Amino acid sequence: MRDIRDSGSEAIAVSADVASESEVVRLFQEVDAQLGPVTALVNNAGILERQMRVEEMDSGRLTRILTTNVTGSLLCAREAVRQEPECQGCGAVPGRCTPCWRDYTGRV
Repeated sequence: MRDIRDSGSEAIAVSADVASESEVVRLFQEVDAQLGPVTALVNNAGILERQMRVEEMDSGRLTRILTTNVTGSLLCAREAVRQEPECQGCGAVPGRCTPCWRDYTGRV
């Protein structure tokens, strides 16, 4: 964060468990209150657990991994879209905001 601030930009750190819907909502509310609406989102939260054979896995392990890695990413995307100040979508559906999903290079 120091490098970001030293470059003249603003940065904050907000701790949240992306597997928790209420924490994701709180995260985006706090960012909005301190910095304004999110204009870009990089979903990079994820967990790994020690490797094991599939037949040894229990449902709790699968639930933890999927809730964090899949549901958490979708919750963050949802909250980012909800904060969108004005539609910057691709216009795939006339009259409705249709956000563009981009990869890390910015390509649609």
